[in-house]
Amino acid sequence: MELQVSTRPFAALAFAAVLVAAPVVRAQDDVLTLDQAIRIALESNPAVASSVASHAAAGYGVDAAVTGFLPQVTASVGYRRATQNSATPDYTANGTVQAATTRTSGTSYDNYSASLGLQQTIWDFGRTLGPYDAARAQNRAAEATVRSTIEDTWLQVGQAYFQAIAARQTVEAAQESKRQMTEHLAAAQGRVDAGLRPRIDVTRAQADLASADLALVVAVNGERTAQIALGTAMGKPGLGRVVLVRPASSEPPGAEDLEASTREAMAGRPELLRLKEQIKAAEAQVAAARGGFFPTLGANAGLTYTGFKVQDLAWNWYVGASLNWGLVSGIVAANATAKESQANVRALKANLVGLENSIRAEVENAEVGWREARDKQAPAQALLAAARETLDLAEARYAIGSGNVTEVADAQATMVQARTSVIQAELEIEVARLKLLRSLGRLHPGT
Repeated sequence: MELQVSTRPFAALAFAAVLVAAPVVRAQDDVLTLDQAIRIALESNPAVASSVASHAAAGYGVDAAVTGFLPQVTASVGYRRATQNSATPDYTANGTVQAATTRTSGTSYDNYSASLGLQQTIWDFGRTLGPYDAARAQNRAAEATVRSTIEDTWLQVGQAYFQAIAARQTVEAAQESKRQMTEHLAAAQGRVDAGLRPRIDVTRAQADLASADLALVVAVNGERTAQIALGTAMGKPGLGRVVLVRPASSEPPGAEDLEASTREAMAGRPELLRLKEQIKAAEAQVAAARGGFFPTLGANAGLTYTGFKVQDLAWNWYVGASLNWGLVSGIVAANATAKESQANVRALKANLVGLENSIRAEVENAEVGWREARDKQAPAQALLAAARETLDLAEARYAIGSGNVTEVADAQATMVQARTSVIQAELEIEVARLKLLRSLGRLHPGT
């Protein structure tokens, strides 16, 4: 059997460092890329810090479990002042005590002692090995938790980042809509003043401009809310306004092969790895509990020095072996503990089945979401192109007097809806892509 001492917090920190694979880069000149946002989050998000600390604690648990295999060495030095009174019995030939010679005195003497003892468990039927195996499994489970937390943080930051980009695009669309409404109002006012159009054209244009103003107010506050959410996801509340850069994205490989994606998720999702390690830890506890049915074999040795004066101590040594067996309470306790551990294993295995079903559904939903978001791109762009052309035609007809304000207003409303659809479609495809990668356990630098 090979004993492994954990690397404590260094393993967890190194694990996070491998995922980040680059030093933290702060936003400079109010520009923040997605990679920078994720790196800042992995450094600052409290959930990541908590999981790394829990991994470190699990590593110390492995170190503590190793001590069960080591010999117990004890050393002691003692002094006492005591009397030496005694009663010595006198025996007859048949062993009956007839009298006792008693010596009493108030005189006391110095007593010095020094000892060195060693005890070593040779075999205990898994009572030491079980907790050690359980601690190692819990350490691996904690490492999987670190990875799961990092991927969850990655997803949260990515979603917040793209939502903030969509919010900025919405503001820009609202500003453009307001500009067009302002121009439309000016044109309508000029035609009414010239007596070419009725007064209703101006009031309708004024209403449209007020509506655009209202939409712009909502969009500006929506952008601020989105940036607040991004700062919170990064673990940097109060981040302030930053300029975001839309990254180039690519289609996740294998997005159309559902069975292959499901197999990949089952093999790579850290939540499954964590639960499987927890099952191994619980099974190791079962083995440790069953060891209570059997005796413990141990060896011991020691060296002692005793005497009335420090310079006149006499030495003795001993070696021995022992076999200890708790025949009543020990067996009862072992039976109860073993049954409890077995029940825990059954519960964890049931949880594993439930988690596998949940992950399978998550992968399927992520695949559907990805395909839907991808397929929305072309219709959304076509709708925007048609809406832009319709608006141009409506404005041209209005300019020559063959159209009316209603046509222009309707075309403008369609244009706003088309722009919103494109912005939403672009957001959905990025979020769907991140969710698909997360469902496969594939979020890592560069995705």
